[in-house]
Amino acid sequence: GPQYEIMIPRPYYALYMYCATLAGATVKFYDIDIDSKRVDMDSFRRSFSPERTSLVVINSPGNPIGNIVTPDEMREIYDIVDGNAYILNDEIYNNVMFYDEFHSSLALFPERRDMTIVTNSFSKGYRMYTKRVGFAILPEELQANLRVIQQHTLLCTDPCYQHGMITALADEESPAHLTSVYRSRAEYTTERLQGTGCEPIAAEGGFYALLRCEAWNADHGFASSKELARDILQRVHVAVVPGTDFGVPHDLRLAFCNDRYNDGIDRLREYFTSSNPDGRLMSAAVAEA
Repeated sequence: GPQYEIMIPRPYYALYMYCATLAGATVKFYDIDIDSKRVDMDSFRRSFSPERTSLVVINSPGNPIGNIVTPDEMREIYDIVDGNAYILNDEIYNNVMFYDEFHSSLALFPERRDMTIVTNSFSKGYRMYTKRVGFAILPEELQANLRVIQQHTLLCTDPCYQHGMITALADEESPAHLTSVYRSRAEYTTERLQGTGCEPIAAEGGFYALLRCEAWNADHGFASSKELARDILQRVHVAVVPGTDFGVPHDLRLAFCNDRYNDGIDRLREYFTSSNPDGRLMSAAVAEA
């Protein structure tokens, strides 16, 4: 019910907010500083309530920024929460780290297993995209409720996929290769788009990057990233995701997982570096003026 508060990072993966809303809980945000990619601990303290907060969500590497929550940041979060709420660590991109080793919260704080929930999936690092299979590690007192939810939504996982998961866990080479590909694309994004007016935030992991486009939108008459994304699609045929879905309405999210990704980045550079491009669709605000 609304008396229970769930804290999620902002920018956020939209499903966190919708799941909390579906459960009838109240959503509270804590901020990730987009430029530094660090947790804003002041905003975390402001949002956290020992009496009302029931769950804190951590996503590292994060979607949509590609940020990493450091062990020191994780420790500070656990200290602030101090056993008054569960901490859910979404580690779905744990084997897509560009520069550092991954540190699971369970390994960092084994003494706090009673307040820790870990979720993971084989959809990302193992590329089992359409199978939608994963796992959760959680305190025993929560397991019965989770079984009820699973029974009435998924029922059971295909045994073929379960054997695929077991095989995938023994394969360290494929995720490592995939990570090197994504890292190369992330660095290409920064190299090509820096200085274009829509500034890329250098990802530290995962396969997403964020473009800061607020100044561009203001200079070119776009009211939101939805209008900008539509214009990019129609002019240079590149699909990007509006930041509206992630709590950053003026920005754009890119995904590294397409084989033609670098071609798309080249087209985006051409779009952003063309001054007042002919044929750009006018935003509603400009058209009405």
